[in-house]
Amino acid sequence: MNDEFLQSLRRDPPPQFARRLKRQLQSQEARRSWSLRTLLFVIAGSAFAAGMFFFEKQSDEQPQVAQSHTEVATATSTISALPAAPKAATQIPAAAAPSPADPTPSTEAIHSRPVANIATSSLTDALVRSFLASRQRPQSDAPRIQTLEPDAAFTALCAPGNERQLDLIVTSRRISHAEFMNCRTNGVGRMIELKLGYQALVLASARHSAPVQLSVGDVYLAVAKQIPDAADLSRIIANTNFTWDQVNNKLAYRPIAVFGPMRDTPLRLLFETLLLEPGCNAQRTSEAPQFTAPERHAELCHAVRDDRLYSEVEQTAILIPQSLWADPHGFVLVDYPFYLENKSQLSASAMAGPEPSLATFADGTYPLARPIYLYADDTRIGRIADVFEPLQSLQRFGLWVPNRFGFVRLDEQETPRHWRLKPPLTASDLVPQRSVP
Repeated sequence: MNDEFLQSLRRDPPPQFARRLKRQLQSQEARRSWSLRTLLFVIAGSAFAAGMFFFEKQSDEQPQVAQSHTEVATATSTISALPAAPKAATQIPAAAAPSPADPTPSTEAIHSRPVANIATSSLTDALVRSFLASRQRPQSDAPRIQTLEPDAAFTALCAPGNERQLDLIVTSRRISHAEFMNCRTNGVGRMIELKLGYQALVLASARHSAPVQLSVGDVYLAVAKQIPDAADLSRIIANTNFTWDQVNNKLAYRPIAVFGPMRDTPLRLLFETLLLEPGCNAQRTSEAPQFTAPERHAELCHAVRDDRLYSEVEQTAILIPQSLWADPHGFVLVDYPFYLENKSQLSASAMAGPEPSLATFADGTYPLARPIYLYADDTRIGRIADVFEPLQSLQRFGLWVPNRFGFVRLDEQETPRHWRLKPPLTASDLVPQRSVP
């Protein structure tokens, strides 16, 4: 039955079935044809790309080879055409001597222009380097900066004749009358002086703690690692003071706790210079000759105790209040800008004497502050171009300085005019003069 049905269907298929079958067969044929054409197109395209790459490579190599042959031939013909040099001139090639008619300056001549030579004191060194680095133009040469203390810096700035190597100095005190006259004697006739600002620290405690008046000697005897033996001043012993009345019997009982700057920071150097060194110097007596020995200066004057009565703390608006909250009897040493910003949480200054302010910084009565001065020889500024930009940058300290150097801006009355409008320093400007260390 099935075989007969299939044979009849093959002999005389229904029209509708025949049309559907034909369409399916045509569709399959079209798909096979499209796949074949696609494959042929991909193969042909790959072959064409490979041929073009090979052709371009051959084309690139042939001109280079031809150019090389041409250059060699040209150089050979040029050398052959040159006249023979005399035997006496064979020792010195002609290319060694530049032609005097060549107007183009050499690279060495362009880079031989001297750069500024600057000296800074140890207190201002980190501040000056950071500020100049932030202001340096990409194509300008960085100035040469060296660290010299004020006495040596003024001597070098006003050295006689060719010994004078410095163009300007930034120092932590004003020039003395004797130093200025020495500059005049050595030929520095026009001295420029610019006051750039101050560096200042404040020793304070928590807002509602009992007020106290401490001297630099008291603070030194409280935090130094080694101090003179009270029973025998000729002996140096480990610090055994645990309360302030042991440091000074005029002070009330209060446990010693001081929070100071982190080591190897500009604020730590200010702490050592403005507070520890004067306190250390106060211990120098005929009975304690060790304090006059240079080799023991850092050991005795800068080393602080490590028994947690002195603690290092980072100067932030969070850590400082937390430290004082944890120890209400503690004192904290911060820079003046930080003190102003957080005055609502801190007491008045714990140091004896006037309160910190721009007025007491200016007259030198506040013990933990130093001025910043810039000095330059006006004649060298006109001769050395690279010193001008550093000078202008240093004059604009008040525009931008990170709050980590203890820097204090000048007020409007002290803000210097443009250095070209400011008259040169004279001897009468320095008499009388207050002695500021």
